[in-house]
Amino acid sequence: MTIRRFLKEGQVGPREAQLLDLIYRRTLKRRSLVNRDDDPVCEAIARKIIEVHKRGATDAIAISELAIRELGL
Repeated sequence: MTIRRFLKEGQVGPREAQLLDLIYRRTLKRRSLVNRDDDPVCEAIARKIIEVHKRGATDAIAISELAIRELGL
């Protein structure tokens, strides 16, 4: 699974989509999670990363850490 499937058309540009995908993969790796389509934790992380980014966060490390903290992981 990629975070891109949770992004709405035109929501972000290609560079932002690539950045969010990198943040997503880094976050999963940091939590020792395997990227699976049917894993609700992976889906929650993807959605939370997008939400944090929408609120204006632009730093990759900050987005990852905020997502983890807000999900209580």
